[in-house]
Amino acid sequence: MKSLGGMIYMSKKIGVVTTSRADYGLLYPIMKEIQVSKQLSLKIIATGMHLLPQYGYTINNIKSDFKDVDEIDMYLGNPEQYSLVKSIGVGFISFAEYLKYKKMDMIIILGDRSELIVPAYSAMLCGIPIAHIFGGDNIDKYVTYDNNIRHSITKIASIHFTAIREHSERIRKLGEEEWRIHQIGSPALDYIKKCNYITKEELQKKFKRIDFSKPYCVLTFHPVHTEVNDISTQIKNIIEAINTFNLQVIATYPNNDVGSKIIIDYLKKESNKNDKFVLTNSLLQEEYYSLLRYSRLMLGNSSSGVLESTSFRIPSINIGSRQRGRIKGDNVIDTDYSVNQIENAIEKSLNNKKFIKLCKNSINPYGDGNASKKLVEVLENIGDYNKLIYKRITY
Repeated sequence: MKSLGGMIYMSKKIGVVTTSRADYGLLYPIMKEIQVSKQLSLKIIATGMHLLPQYGYTINNIKSDFKDVDEIDMYLGNPEQYSLVKSIGVGFISFAEYLKYKKMDMIIILGDRSELIVPAYSAMLCGIPIAHIFGGDNIDKYVTYDNNIRHSITKIASIHFTAIREHSERIRKLGEEEWRIHQIGSPALDYIKKCNYITKEELQKKFKRIDFSKPYCVLTFHPVHTEVNDISTQIKNIIEAINTFNLQVIATYPNNDVGSKIIIDYLKKESNKNDKFVLTNSLLQEEYYSLLRYSRLMLGNSSSGVLESTSFRIPSINIGSRQRGRIKGDNVIDTDYSVNQIENAIEKSLNNKKFIKLCKNSINPYGDGNASKKLVEVLENIGDYNKLIYKRITY
């Protein structure tokens, strides 16, 4: 319920599910927009990596931004395949209990993380409409199971908020009705547009080993589940290539997919012996974006290297297969995992004046920074949410 002019009226209760630091930064502008809506009421549901101490226990970051946050713990044991399956089973039990007592008019989820299977299918089976952000995206089919998860969520989602035209078209080909598909852009650009950037002086207090008057890069590298046996070689090659240039590095922890411990161990080892190599297990979103803003380049295989880097006008080196198939800005260089290719890309990013100029003039293909407002306008104008549940296929 919300109050308007002294009168109390019913608002639509929107549950926004966040599973990690990665999706929270994208969902934050949407949460804020829902919070100020006169017709919608916000409920934040934090789960997944947010509740893991080894990844910074980022639930505290959410609670510093919002007063009312619900927690659903679902992880058991180490990030190995069978533990993940067990965790998803536990998650279904926890979400069933939660949705039984916390009545929702809609659940919003973003992306293709395996944990999203739980809130998506739980909401569907409880008769709650699902709004899915970033449906229709595409990763090379031979690389990960992200496509399987993303497209399966599309088929049970009630309404789709896409980033670009190609994504909308892919959802149409999956047989979804036209009126359910809304191209809004990436909400990450909303955050970038309105971010309260931190000064170099403030960043210096946290990253004492980095000289912010000199060039540095930001490194984020996640495991690819089909390449687990090669992860050691991959991360070693990346570190070797960077060290060729005596470049300062701020590295972030990977996600907690299978193989993440191997990457973390190599990053810790490098950080312990190299004063110019700093490792952090979590960052506030404004810290991360501020680091990108002042950096000479970013590298790794994070989606932010594709979706967000273009907005900072910096070179982005996309290493390996994880982001293969995605639409990219002109600032992105694709490489394989070889030391030689990564070195060539770093050399180009640091010293090729023509390419650096191209990066400065690149246009982000993922929107205009108004995605959150567009999304909330759609939710406010749906009317009867019950009509969203019953779907038909268009072919």
